[in-house]
Amino acid sequence: MNGQKKNVIFLVVTELPFTYVSANVLKKFGFETSKNSVWMKLNGTEGEIYISPGGSHFSELNILGANFLTLFFAKVIIKYELEPQIFKIIFNNMK
Repeated sequence: MNGQKKNVIFLVVTELPFTYVSANVLKKFGFETSKNSVWMKLNGTEGEIYISPGGSHFSELNILGANFLTLFFAKVIIKYELEPQIFKIIFNNMK
């Protein structure tokens, strides 16, 4: 993000068409938060990221939506039958 590399925790919501980042996270990376969206890199690929709407029930959350999962040809793997359970996302950046 903005030339800086840091880990940001995202909630994966496959039903949402867009990816959202909280205004607090964007401010920490030096992004302007007065617009509805910004262009930034996630996992090495640039795309449009929406700013989590202030006053909404998810204003402080970072949400990885379907647009980035599609862009990365991601595979979401959830295995409940194993102990311990497994949740992982495999990104294929070959577009």
